[in-house]
Amino acid sequence: IVDDAQRTDRLKQSLNGTGAIVNGPFQVWAQDSAITDAHIDEISGWADLEHLVLSGCPITDGAFSAICRFQRLKTLDISRTQVTSRGISSANLPT
Repeated sequence: IVDDAQRTDRLKQSLNGTGAIVNGPFQVWAQDSAITDAHIDEISGWADLEHLVLSGCPITDGAFSAICRFQRLKTLDISRTQVTSRGISSANLPT
């Protein structure tokens, strides 16, 4: 079992060097950071974020499908990214 401090540390390690800010065990603020599809794919396997701000990041539709794995997601900002309306409409977003 992973506690909140361990989860926060793991997120920080996974996103190190991107400019993203980890605000807690389930929150990432990555506005205008260097987070890529590969980063999102890697953390989507275990992080289950609640709040994710990716405005201005170089992510694509490929990352959006990984974002849909976050079943707790309450807040998502993908403005100014390369995610297309086609990627959004074909995704299986959590309710």
